Amino acid sequence: EVEVRITLLPGGEVLNIDLVKSSGNRIYDESILRAIRSASPLPVPPADSELFPQFRDLKLKIEHER
Repeated sequence: EVEVRITLLPGGEVLNIDLVKSSGNRIYDESILRAIRSASPLPVPPADSELFPQFRDLKLKIEHER
């Protein structure tokens, strides 16, 4: 399991990604971070929407199925 915190700009561009919890596998962790960066901009509600603040700082847990 990898846990990341993503900070987004109003247009959905990824401003920052922090690795909160490592999976223990450096290569897997780095591939998750690269995938998030390459998906930028992420789909988010419009900046003037009342929902946008919930998307400004995302904390995600990503689990690999075996």
